[in-house]
Amino acid sequence: LIYACTRAGNLDDALRLYKQMQEDGLAPDRVTYRNLLSVCVVTKRADYIEQLMDNMRSYGIPMDEDVYTALIEAYGQARNISRAFHAFRLMQSDLGQRPTLMSFQALINTCA
Repeated sequence: LIYACTRAGNLDDALRLYKQMQEDGLAPDRVTYRNLLSVCVVTKRADYIEQLMDNMRSYGIPMDEDVYTALIEAYGQARNISRAFHAFRLMQSDLGQRPTLMSFQALINTCA
């Protein structure tokens, strides 16, 4: 359902479902957070990014390339270029691998 909200660009309903999940004792996973970050991109609501990342860490969910790329995109939509570059560098150091084409595209779009 959160994915459907993401596709529809409905952040409020996505966050409502996310909260309901937690209240019902269901732990969100990496896909949940990737979708939430994506709907932040679509709706240009970067103000939720830090909170979502803190929540993700509190659940002990490791970051992956998809989540980092969504994070870069979200900062890009918010025109926060320095945070987008920071997320890009963190992705490289945390994952210990080269960036993907998608992550480079997200960073380039941030600068466009």
